[in-house]
Order: sequence, then C-alpha cells, then structure tokens
Amino acid sequence: MWYSKTSYGVHEISSLIPLVCLVATVVWLLVLIKRTIQKKTVKVDRWFALLLVVLLVFQVSYFQTQKNKVSATMVVTIESVDARNGTITVTNANGDDKRIIVLEAPDLFRNMVVVGEQQYVASYDYYKNNPNKGKLSGLTIMEH
Repeated sequence: MWYSKTSYGVHEISSLIPLVCLVATVVWLLVLIKRTIQKKTVKVDRWFALLLVVLLVFQVSYFQTQKNKVSATMVVTIESVDARNGTITVTNANGDDKRIIVLEAPDLFRNMVVVGEQQYVASYDYYKNNPNKGKLSGLTIMEH
C-alpha cells in the first residue's frame, strides 16, 4: 500500500539507504581507528569500534547476497502445485532447453493457476548458485 502512495523518486532514493549506511559505518570505523592509533580514545570507543566491525560484516554479507540475486521472466507451464510446501513447479514453455523450476508462491498464485497446458508469463527471483529454485513475484496468463 505504501508503494502505491509514494512517488517513484522516493523509492529510488530509499534504495540507497543500505549503501549510505555502509559508507557511514566505514567512515565512522576509520575515524575511530585513527583516534585509537593517536591514543585519543577511551575504552568505550574501542567497544563501539568492535560493534561497528560486526555491523560492517553484516552489511557486506547483505550486499553479497543481493549481488547473487537475479530476476527473470519467462513463459512457463505449471507442472504441479504443492500447497503444503507453498510452491509451484513450472517448466519453461519456449526454447529447446527445458528447465524445471520450483518457485515459492503465495496462496493467491497457487490457487489461481491451472496445471497443464495453460501458459503463463512468470517473473521470479533466484540466486545464481541455485537457478532451479526461486520466489515468484508475478504471474500473467498468456492469451493464445
């Protein structure tokens, strides 16, 4: 709901927040390291520097995870729906290289799909190291 009530520019700017936090953490850590070398710090500053190092590790791992995330869109047919696991299994409908992909899907998508010959345009996100498993983000029925 928030997404539809704010402008596109606000969303673009808000996507920079993780990067700004990363830069701020690095700068603050460098300042504390410089002050420590110059012996102008107190014990609390050293503990704070340790906290900043931990935050930096988490921030870098977040960026690493995001770097490995890929978005794809393709024409698919539904092979099966697994309500217990919250997934649908699809096969790409076009091309010679048939791939079976298991997608996490919300109830709405799982309940609206027809298993079999109906083709859909599916948008989903996956990680580079596991292209056969992803998370469905959009599904449109293709007209014949």
